[in-house]
Amino acid sequence: MNANETHDKLLQSLKESLNLLQESYDEFLEAKEYYEGNQLPDYIKSILASRGQPILFENMYALIGEKLLGYKLNASTEMNAVGFQKKDREKAQILTNILKSITQTKDYQINKQKCDLDLMCGICAAEVWLSESEIDNDLKITIKHIPINALYIDPYSQKEDGSDCKYYHKVLYNDKDDMIELYGKREYDIINNVGMNAYRERVRYFESFVLNPKTRKYDRFIWDKTGIMQTDTSIFDLRHCPIVIRKLYVDSANAFYGIFRNVKPHQDYVNFAENRMANMLGSQKILYEMSAVDNAEEFSKHVSLDNAVVGVRDGALSSSKIQFQNHSNDVASLSSKSNEHRQIARMQAGFNDEALGQVTSRASGVVVQQRTNAGLMGIQRFLTASDLFDKSVFSVCLEYITKYFDKAQVFRIVEEDTFENYFEINTNDANKIEIGSYDIVIETKAKNNSTREERFSQWVELIKSGFVPQEAMNDILPLVLDDSDSSVSAKVRKVLAQKAEEAQNNPMAKQMQQLQMQMQQLQLQVLNATAKEKEAKAMKYEAQAKADDIKLPKGDK
Repeated sequence: MNANETHDKLLQSLKESLNLLQESYDEFLEAKEYYEGNQLPDYIKSILASRGQPILFENMYALIGEKLLGYKLNASTEMNAVGFQKKDREKAQILTNILKSITQTKDYQINKQKCDLDLMCGICAAEVWLSESEIDNDLKITIKHIPINALYIDPYSQKEDGSDCKYYHKVLYNDKDDMIELYGKREYDIINNVGMNAYRERVRYFESFVLNPKTRKYDRFIWDKTGIMQTDTSIFDLRHCPIVIRKLYVDSANAFYGIFRNVKPHQDYVNFAENRMANMLGSQKILYEMSAVDNAEEFSKHVSLDNAVVGVRDGALSSSKIQFQNHSNDVASLSSKSNEHRQIARMQAGFNDEALGQVTSRASGVVVQQRTNAGLMGIQRFLTASDLFDKSVFSVCLEYITKYFDKAQVFRIVEEDTFENYFEINTNDANKIEIGSYDIVIETKAKNNSTREERFSQWVELIKSGFVPQEAMNDILPLVLDDSDSSVSAKVRKVLAQKAEEAQNNPMAKQMQQLQMQMQQLQLQVLNATAKEKEAKAMKYEAQAKADDIKLPKGDK
């Protein structure tokens, strides 16, 4: 296939994605608009402006979205690389630490939050890229969020992770001068510079990843509407595409959508009701007989003014030919209906009032936490999808690491107690990176701080009261520490783990442990023997006492 044929194929696949997924993209972009507060159509804004009425809206999208993002930020995510073979299991911890170092970069959390927000609206995407550091030529992996309005995927993809996509098209923009520096002078696709400095000409072009049916790897193309500027055959030796996506929901028409599809009708009603009620509170309904006023138009024009003097015909007021009616009943009805729609919207999104933090309760922390957890059950689909997206992202990272990280390199990770830990790779056989069979295991757990604090306090009270025997403290202490998020607790857990490992590896310690067990068994035997002896003596004394109590009849000697 020559360059022109390849270019035509790229252009046709782009148009295919635009045409077949247009409704999905429109729904996604509308959800993002609602989230950012742009919820009322222009004609409604014009009507409100003509009345001099402020624009009112209640952003339930942001309420739900920020709660979800906050929950994710407060959750504890544990990620581990797992080896299937024995030799891979030994190297899995090194890979886990490298992945952990990637998640602790300054840009990762920002890009992760952007991806989670997009996922709420229906789909998220990120580019996982391998490059060399400009300072020391060390390899580094970056994970960058891709805006959905700048990405066009295979519309015939059926899988939620997009692993069956035959192509991805990413829209890029750059200055014309920079493009000339990179690709030389040619006819570029210049876009309108509306709202930008006129002297800067901006170029729109595409970066596409297309699955090669022969190699089963993705070829990379840099192109625009005029032709192809760069071709990289199998730019990376990967089974995965550097672009990773995740769809939240897929309907029967193969259209992706997010958690807000069922929320939108209720959001629109609440906005309608709020603006309608605001208009009612600033106005009133007037009924009058035609004979009560001279000029109906002038009367209606002036009677609505705050500081108005309106004349009517003699006797019109005294004979009740003019009646003023307020909208209190209509306002009450709309308010009640709005509350119903608010509640339904929260249920549709998977939350209850406790989960949204909108209930002031005198119930105990345990009860409140139980209600909160119950309210969060509806968002498990989103949380699972977010974890699966992370799994796909770090699976690509694993491929990069095992295939390209072949020289000595130093990494840094921060432990739970804020201690910086540095480790090396490829300096000896023990830390040498090798291709193997690995998987990513990700588990996200909520930090139920209130519940854990209550349990920790209960443990402390039990220990202080002396209810817990001293010999049971070694078994109880790890359970107590698990209910504390303190850095001190983390350090104690480390020390206990080290002592346990030392005891396991130390032959003398093992002998002492066995001796202690034998002594405990001997003590138990002694206790049992002592108990039996005491029981026998008690029975003997009881028999003697009974014999002494027996009195023989007189004469019987």
